[in-house]
Amino acid sequence: MEDRIQINGVWYKREEEAPVFESAPVVLDVTNYIGKVAESGLYCFKAEKMYKDEINGELYSGVDIEFTDKRKLGEWIEDLWDNDTWMRGVLNDDPDALKELRKSVCERGELEFKAFLKTLVNEGWL
Repeated sequence: MEDRIQINGVWYKREEEAPVFESAPVVLDVTNYIGKVAESGLYCFKAEKMYKDEINGELYSGVDIEFTDKRKLGEWIEDLWDNDTWMRGVLNDDPDALKELRKSVCERGELEFKAFLKTLVNEGWL
């Protein structure tokens, strides 16, 4: 089989398919984290903080909250909340922060989320 071909006076070299690295070792950068979960019949709030330096116990400053709305059976809605400023605004009854929160939760959910945030503040997470 030829390794090259001429088209309109120009020579082209055949390219091989890129090799498949199925046997190459898989190396992933895995980050550990710690978490807290609060769940009621209506909602679930799962907070996570990632380690910056696990040996020294140093954590990144931000907190991520995985929110699950369980009010509709079989149609749970999940969202990720990662804005610490917004979370503090909710705790401080900032009208804009509360307006955003109320798009996702009922009055009871607002109370539950604030209680969860207070726990995070008391433990130095927020």
